Amino acid sequence: MMETDKEKSIGTNTDPQETGCYSPSEKLFRDIGNISPDIIMEAAPDRSAAEASASALPSHGKRKKWIYSFGALAACLIIFIGAGLWGGMDNLETIEIDSRWNTSEGAEGGPDWAKSADELYRDVPYDENISLESMPVFKRKFYIDRDTLQYVSFDIDAMKDQLAKYMSMLGADYDKYEVTLENYSGEPVENIKGGDSAGRIYAKTDDFQVSVYPDLTGIVYFSNPVSLPAEYDASTYASYEDKRMAAEYIIENYGSLLGLQNPQVNLERGDYEVDGRQVYNITFYEGFSDYKENLVSSNTGYVVIYTDEKGRIDSMRYCPEKALENIGDYPVISPEKAAEQAKAQGASNIQKIFLGYNREMPGDEYMLPCYFVVSEYKSPDECIYFEGQKDFVTYCIPAVTEEYLKRVE
Repeated sequence: MMETDKEKSIGTNTDPQETGCYSPSEKLFRDIGNISPDIIMEAAPDRSAAEASASALPSHGKRKKWIYSFGALAACLIIFIGAGLWGGMDNLETIEIDSRWNTSEGAEGGPDWAKSADELYRDVPYDENISLESMPVFKRKFYIDRDTLQYVSFDIDAMKDQLAKYMSMLGADYDKYEVTLENYSGEPVENIKGGDSAGRIYAKTDDFQVSVYPDLTGIVYFSNPVSLPAEYDASTYASYEDKRMAAEYIIENYGSLLGLQNPQVNLERGDYEVDGRQVYNITFYEGFSDYKENLVSSNTGYVVIYTDEKGRIDSMRYCPEKALENIGDYPVISPEKAAEQAKAQGASNIQKIFLGYNREMPGDEYMLPCYFVVSEYKSPDECIYFEGQKDFVTYCIPAVTEEYLKRVE
């Protein structure tokens, strides 16, 4: 059973599931503070729709060396359910992207440190043997101005609705708690209207705090970090195998609280810190039997579980289905063409190419499919921090064909 430090101190070792009182999806929030299981059951998603396709799927951190401001808050969870996911190619609008896409500054962070490129981005479900002619493009409803680092648009009512949804998922009644609204500077305010700089809204309970940001992302901090059983190691520098085992345990015992009907594991990053210790981030995405849907889901939507140095769950990040608008399926270039463009930007000794989305660039109005071209990078200072280290830089190349792109300064 997962038990908090609070429970350990009073010797509470009884697993509610063993008594027949609670289902696995109720356990996590029982462990962090006696949240009503009835409320949790009301908030839990209906899994029946996804179970039909589950049999076709596998049961599937270094912290970024740099991120844009608000970058950690910009990733969005999209649960693609039912028909209408893919649009046609008629009347597709032109996508405006700024000039940084023409330079090596289009690279996604980095350099990353690893012994080989295969250690990076382990679980992205991209299959280089499957050719795709088109991919959907999404428009961010709420995005950051890259110059001011403030949200261009926001909807306070939508933020409040999303806070109520997250609180209900966690077993708390929105109407029973004080909700605080902050501006961009972190100052409590009574109201924010058009032209003002939105910050966040949040509410606190005895067991957790939930914040919702203008992009509707929800961040949950637990008052009492939750410990996994001793045989599961989810600590910061746990191995790939240990992190995956811990992630599978979380799905099995608390899967319904991820807000996903068919959660799949995605262990991201895989690069090393300066002291030579490797880091993987535990994330989850909505799984589908269709390859294209699965690829889109894993790249445009996910839930992140954060753990502390002891491997205890101390926070989670949820992102909502309301944050992106699907504007249609766009024709895409081949990975070979993406490699040519990356070479023109300075990439050399390309080691790996995979298809994803520019999800960590919150200053973009559009979330579009991109090829990530991983190239070995020769650092000018030739710093070596651990035995066998190689430096890699990842170029983010728009996958949409040029006829639909307009580059602006």
